[in-house]
Amino acid sequence: MSTLFGTHDPGRLPPPSRAATIAVVTEKSPSGAATETAAVAFASATAARLWPGSTVAAFEPMPADASARRYARLRLTPAGDAPETVFAMLLDGPDVALSSEELSVFGDGGPSELPFVNVGRYLAAHGVAVPALYGVADDGCVLLLEDVGDRTLWDAAGAGDAEETFGGALDVLADLQTVATDGGEGCYA
Repeated sequence: MSTLFGTHDPGRLPPPSRAATIAVVTEKSPSGAATETAAVAFASATAARLWPGSTVAAFEPMPADASARRYARLRLTPAGDAPETVFAMLLDGPDVALSSEELSVFGDGGPSELPFVNVGRYLAAHGVAVPALYGVADDGCVLLLEDVGDRTLWDAAGAGDAEETFGGALDVLADLQTVATDGGEGCYA
């Protein structure tokens, strides 16, 4: 499936288990947040596993906002069918993403995986285009994602048929609303 913002392959989303994690010792800041070193180490190990011969050539932090997540674009060395770039999501700590009041319904044990991963898996299983998830670090502080580019919906509409572009976006929103109710598959959202 192709979208305005990149390609999508739900088959690349790992199964709902810790099997998709890679044992990489991740360096932490004193606050427990993943560091650039940790992200590069994890991404290099993941790239070597998925695209033998590829590694991280450059780490480019993205502008920050008020979120507990930080993002960086990682440029990979060419090897086989490795993408030119991937995105790293760096979390401020292993428990930050699991600290929402809404997740308290899971009791003391909490959910079994990061909500971002859970919702992405759910949406992909229902045919919604989501970035591929290439891996999650053992501690859950670094996720490696498909880079779907910088093009915003507004830019896409300005470069072509705005009515068709915005109409397509509304269709996606309607599709999301249709699949938004969990029928017992275990989606946290």
